[in-house]
Amino acid sequence: FFPMSKEIPVSVYTLLGSELQFSIKSTCTGQQLLEQVAKTISLPEHWFFGLRFTDTKKNVLWLRPDKKISSQDVQKPMVFHFAIKFYPEDVTEDLYSDVAINYFFLEVRSNILKGRIYCPADNCIMLAAYYLQAKYGPFDDKVEADLTITDLVPENVTEQYDYSSERWIKDIVSLYKQYGLMLKDEALMEYLKIAQDLDMYGVTYFDIKNPSKTDLLLGLDALGLNIYHKEDKLKPSIGFPWSEIGNVSYSGKKFYIRPARGSSSKNMMLIVPHKDFCREILELCTGNHILYKRRRCPDSEEVQKQKEAARQARQVRIENRDQIVEERTKREKMEREFDAMKRRLQEAVELSEARNRQLEDLAQREEQLRQDLEAANARTLELQQWQKKLEETNVALEEAARSAGDEYENLLKEKEEIESKVQDIATESQLTQSELQEKEQQLAKLAAEKEEAERKARQFEEMASKVTTASGDSEEHNLEEVENDDRRNENRQTALSQNALEKQLASLSSDLEKVRISHKVSITDKKYLENKRSGKDKYHTLKQIRQGNTKQRIDVYENL
Repeated sequence: FFPMSKEIPVSVYTLLGSELQFSIKSTCTGQQLLEQVAKTISLPEHWFFGLRFTDTKKNVLWLRPDKKISSQDVQKPMVFHFAIKFYPEDVTEDLYSDVAINYFFLEVRSNILKGRIYCPADNCIMLAAYYLQAKYGPFDDKVEADLTITDLVPENVTEQYDYSSERWIKDIVSLYKQYGLMLKDEALMEYLKIAQDLDMYGVTYFDIKNPSKTDLLLGLDALGLNIYHKEDKLKPSIGFPWSEIGNVSYSGKKFYIRPARGSSSKNMMLIVPHKDFCREILELCTGNHILYKRRRCPDSEEVQKQKEAARQARQVRIENRDQIVEERTKREKMEREFDAMKRRLQEAVELSEARNRQLEDLAQREEQLRQDLEAANARTLELQQWQKKLEETNVALEEAARSAGDEYENLLKEKEEIESKVQDIATESQLTQSELQEKEQQLAKLAAEKEEAERKARQFEEMASKVTTASGDSEEHNLEEVENDDRRNENRQTALSQNALEKQLASLSSDLEKVRISHKVSITDKKYLENKRSGKDKYHTLKQIRQGNTKQRIDVYENL
């Protein structure tokens, strides 16, 4: 008993591990506290969530939203855990706030890593890549060094393959690199789109018996109520969409399901191990049915506004991302152009240095040619002088011949010496003239080369000047009739079948199959492989188990 004026302190732990503290009145209902928690954490889609508590008998139960908290057997001090109670039918349509998307991502990822949701190896690789994208953003080499396989793939998966941790991480990173600048909320949504196609996603299982006392499993999820064989949680044997359920009730350990109005079928009876489970089954049936019907009706004005606000916020993020991509592309282009300009500048510098060396060589060669030309001119002048002396000697010789005597003989001898000298000088001069002509041609060529080198050097200087740097024991609930039930999920396609990386994933799956350790394959794995080989996925199975009318399927259930 709580006095009316006294407030009760309660603690609520969120999925992120944070503690929220509230003071509630004794008249406060479970729904009111739930809405207060949702408001505190800015969560619009509070209808998917609930509050778990431990009662005085140490049972973990859901806080009933329609009852006063003070009337429920909550252990003192009051501590609640904010948790996901219902799953969306389609995450792309039902989840719109970042908070809800993030909470579902955390819950689903935890259940996959702990093996509560069966996930085959190829899907694990894809999901791990999206997780990295959501956590770290675009790929960075530094990220890979810090990765551990236990944080990415369930242990019950890795132990089935002769695959090193390094190889697992390599395959995951190869996909991660291809996501580019995908936003965090996009990566989280892609993760959930793949996860929701897993057979055990969003299913709450209960041990039951049918009227024949056969041990079976009851599975409740957003799409309907299914019956499973005890050893197979992947593929249900019989299914009923929520639109076929008109009333749920229990009495003691017996749970009753009455078909919707218009059906001539009898009630369906389930035997549950403990009456406390009946209460939880009733709540889950009622809540899932309400959400199933709600999704087939127009959204309320408030929800429409929330979805529009979320859509606009997401659109702003996308536009900002696209702007960043555009700016990054421009920057990368400028960097490439700058790098190319730096390379051209370096080439120009090297070319300039080569031209300078060439000009120095040309200058040296030009100087040598000038010296050779001066030497040749000196030899020519010497030749002219000797020729003149020869002419003078000839004149003197003619005069001496007329007078005869020793003087003539001396002059004749001198003439022969001069002629020999002139001949030697003339021969040498002839060779020098030939060399001189060649050197003059070389000099002219060098002058042309020098002019071209200087022209290119000027071009380099002009280009270089342009280069710059850029930087109770019984209870009954009547369920409202579902109108306009389109049974849309029976023809749904899995997200992976529409993923751009499906071929790459298929290749990874093939590689993994080659290193599978056969004796470590579990029964669940074998069931999954059977379904995969037969080409059946979650939605093919859903359509198959709903064939026939409701009465026929209830008869099958009772005779299992």
